[in-house]
Amino acid sequence: MKKNLLVFTFLFIGLLAKANTANLSLHSMAPSTISAGYELQFLVSSLPSGSCYGDFTVSFQRKLSTETFWSPITMTPVTGTSTSGITTLSKLYRTYQLEGYSYDYRVTVTFNPQAGGTGCNTAPNQVRTSSVVNVKTPKACFNILNPSTDVISSSHYGNQVVNKIGLSTGDVIIDATCSLYNSGYFVRVAKFDLENWFVMDDLYNDWVTGNFDPSNINLNDLIESNGKSFEHGAVYLVGVAVGPVWSATPPKFITINFFGRPAPVDQIKGDEMATNEIIVSPNPVTDNLTIDLNQTKALKVNIYDFSGKLIESYTPSTNESKIEINFSNYTSGTYLVQMDTDEGIKTEKVIKK
Repeated sequence: MKKNLLVFTFLFIGLLAKANTANLSLHSMAPSTISAGYELQFLVSSLPSGSCYGDFTVSFQRKLSTETFWSPITMTPVTGTSTSGITTLSKLYRTYQLEGYSYDYRVTVTFNPQAGGTGCNTAPNQVRTSSVVNVKTPKACFNILNPSTDVISSSHYGNQVVNKIGLSTGDVIIDATCSLYNSGYFVRVAKFDLENWFVMDDLYNDWVTGNFDPSNINLNDLIESNGKSFEHGAVYLVGVAVGPVWSATPPKFITINFFGRPAPVDQIKGDEMATNEIIVSPNPVTDNLTIDLNQTKALKVNIYDFSGKLIESYTPSTNESKIEINFSNYTSGTYLVQMDTDEGIKTEKVIKK
């Protein structure tokens, strides 16, 4: 990727012509906010007072903005004059900025005047000054806004955290405003095989364009623009990068349960259809709701309100064939009963009278 160029000018200008002294002062231009991964160039200029000539020494230090101690860094001279036996210094130095960090830079110039210059001491005299510049660079970040439950899923590289999202209404939304110092957002959404660790299908893998709110990026809208859609129970990789120079987040894994609104028929797996033999009654319910498993083994039962908020979670015993859920204290309305079983996932909409 082509590197962007950021130039800082450190200008050393003589203030006052004192006898027997070469005076320097430091003026630095305010840096522009620009993305990272680029070459930093520092233009150092120095003009001592009077007509002194001598030798210049330039050194650089850097530290993370959150730290206290400075560390010396090597700057590569690019162009400019020699640093010895001169009256004026103008020299360009360069280094590389790490992505995703905020650094302070400090430059120190030492001038050793030589005998013979007008107004200069016959003995070497050293004058030093320095300045701090804060360089801000981009860092990608995002959060999933939908309520979700973290579940552990096995993969080719060990256990992975998967965000299980339950959707009755609405879409999958992410907020990328925690990203820093960027001017663009790149989003990837891909159907992913955790066990074999490969991308099965890229649903969206591009910059987000047009008018959009980075605090409310709708993943459904993005993938539907490519003629794709989320599948019930599938695992997806979601990642965000920022630009124009690349800085990417680690991937997050999500899976979606479409309770309260059926997934398309061609997206329902056979083992999920087999759970139709589970009977949930009565519906509507006033007091106790009975779940008759009919030889299906239930691993967990979750009760959600219709906004997707988890109300109650129940883990049945190994040999339990009927489950009783007390609805008597629930307020009237629509609830979603999600059953994770050894045959798949079944969700029933239940009305509380």
